[in-house]
Amino acid sequence: MKEKNRVIIIGGGASGLFAAITAAEHGAEVVVLEKEKKAGRKILKTGNGRCNFTNTGDPSHSYHGTDREFARHVLALFTPQDTIAKFTAMGIYTTNKSGWIYPHSETAESVLTLLLWRLEELHVKVKCNETVTGIDKKNDVFTVFTKSWHYEADKVILACGSAASLTDKQLPYNGYDLIKRAGHTCISPLPALVPLKVKNGNMYKWGGVRTNASVSLYAEDIFIAKSSGQLQLTDFGISGIPVFAISGQALRLMEGGLKVSVRVDFFPELSDDALFALIKTRREQHPDRSTANLLTGLLPERLIHAVSTEAEEKSGFHDRTANGRHRNSNIPERETAYKGAKEQGLCGCDEIRILAETIKAFDVVVTGSQGFAYAQSVSGGIPTGEVSADTCESKKMQGLYLTGEILDIDGECGGWNLQFAWSTGYLAGKHAAEAL
Repeated sequence: MKEKNRVIIIGGGASGLFAAITAAEHGAEVVVLEKEKKAGRKILKTGNGRCNFTNTGDPSHSYHGTDREFARHVLALFTPQDTIAKFTAMGIYTTNKSGWIYPHSETAESVLTLLLWRLEELHVKVKCNETVTGIDKKNDVFTVFTKSWHYEADKVILACGSAASLTDKQLPYNGYDLIKRAGHTCISPLPALVPLKVKNGNMYKWGGVRTNASVSLYAEDIFIAKSSGQLQLTDFGISGIPVFAISGQALRLMEGGLKVSVRVDFFPELSDDALFALIKTRREQHPDRSTANLLTGLLPERLIHAVSTEAEEKSGFHDRTANGRHRNSNIPERETAYKGAKEQGLCGCDEIRILAETIKAFDVVVTGSQGFAYAQSVSGGIPTGEVSADTCESKKMQGLYLTGEILDIDGECGGWNLQFAWSTGYLAGKHAAEAL
């Protein structure tokens, strides 16, 4: 026996649940098929569990993909302000942190709970532990096959997310296979918003350091992008919001066979000349300190080790004070303190210049990432040219709609990916219901 439902939504994530609410509010009978034990699993992880669910800033440069205009157009049809109004109506009291919008409770569980309550109010059926294995269409009727059942519907919304945050046990992800059978193509998915693995011989002791910095992405020494914020240094490389912002581009460039590197500015508050002047002044005030010890109070201790050793390799000078004497034995020694400052009076200007330049431009080579399990998003997916920007309906199969992460759009940190999920979910749910 077959069940017949008007709209079936494959995937119980952010865009799928929002599409279900929207379709039901527009009069459709809706069933959500979710492969996990509970719907909304990824929502609980967003914003480190605090659920930064939208952003009131300018979206113009907040998305990546083959066609950023698609994201801008979709957000113009269902805006962040629309999202805030919708969630407020469901019971969320919001708080604005420099444009980043959170529930006042600062818990993602609040957002998910209210979404599920709204689905219950609308009598939407959410069927969990249902893994979809295929989609077929004959005579304008869709049949959606699962491991245990098959469902019929007039419209299907594919909102099955991506491989982001999936562990090895949860892989492989089959969403792209489903959509390929409908005639769509797929740009190879890669992790995005993910920590990067990098290589530099002097970074081996900097794990655990958190510091304000800016990072610049280069491909074959050509500047690509820049981002700033709190940088996290790890045993394997670099992490934090500024790294997440460039990670998707970095991995996409590497896939193309390019040499990719990141230049870290550990003191973005000052220009090169201003930092040089600051260190030079400290040298003049403390001539008996090693050059490395001059950085105490400017940089974290473990970072000083990496920076001073890097500068040492660039200069090749010996470990002396500004007066040419060996360091005062009463001053704590580092494992390999910067061996700078030739006997050039009180300043050691050449060595200080090299040290300042190293702090402002510490280069690392990108070798990879922490993979899908640590990614908050995915780049690649279904090209947006194969989907209507007005309705999110497939151009390959009428009556099929695509939303959220499965599309070749990935946003930066700050609620942009969730906003794209809400916007595409709203458009797909609305137009699928209205087309019945």
